[in-house]
Amino acid sequence: MHLTAGSEQASEVAAAWAPSAPIVTITAGQQEFEGETALQVRQPVRDLGLYARCEALFQAWPELRQAHAAHQARVREAERYYRLRLERTLDALLTLLDEDGASPVLQEHTRAAVRALRTLDRQHLRTVRALYSAFREALREPVRAALAHERQQLADALDDAQIVVIAGGHVAVLLNRLRLLDVAPLIGPRAVVAWGAGAMACTERVLLVHERGAVGPRPPQLLAAGLGLVRQTVVLPQA
Repeated sequence: MHLTAGSEQASEVAAAWAPSAPIVTITAGQQEFEGETALQVRQPVRDLGLYARCEALFQAWPELRQAHAAHQARVREAERYYRLRLERTLDALLTLLDEDGASPVLQEHTRAAVRALRTLDRQHLRTVRALYSAFREALREPVRAALAHERQQLADALDDAQIVVIAGGHVAVLLNRLRLLDVAPLIGPRAVVAWGAGAMACTERVLLVHERGAVGPRPPQLLAAGLGLVRQTVVLPQA
């Protein structure tokens, strides 16, 4: 696993690791620009087309599209309540950290505030996981079979590849497509090179940082569990 600063460094790493082996790319986070990686390598490069594959599945199976949209609505609701609690929990912690002195009472309350923040994050991740499990379990067998067929095609596309390159883009879209087609187990022992949202998706927990936006800065927040290809690492979005 190698996390890079961008496509230029990714090209160097991929060329060094396997100068002649085919490279498979995952660029679903780029949505309508899927397939564009700016990789500069001599090896054959082919994209898995996860975004296009999922769009085709949604078109062919309206019930899958509707179920996925309903699932996304439930996730957004959970995120809204999580952010509401997060802002107040984090505000309490920052207020305590700004207090003068180092009395045992202050230290205990500060530790308790840290524990409350961590508990909230863990609870949110459990909620998101449970919502996704419920979404998958509710799918009818024909839809499951269609997903399994698409997944087999992905396995065939990965068969002779030694390197998987995961590009940046919209991290939530990328994660959604990776999960819907259960791509992580298909990667197996292959070398993975990733940057931006691709690198974030490879970690155990995906952390969002909102420094700019229509409503101004917001506290950093957990989006969801990542693929877990990289352990005990937090990857921040590019500045």
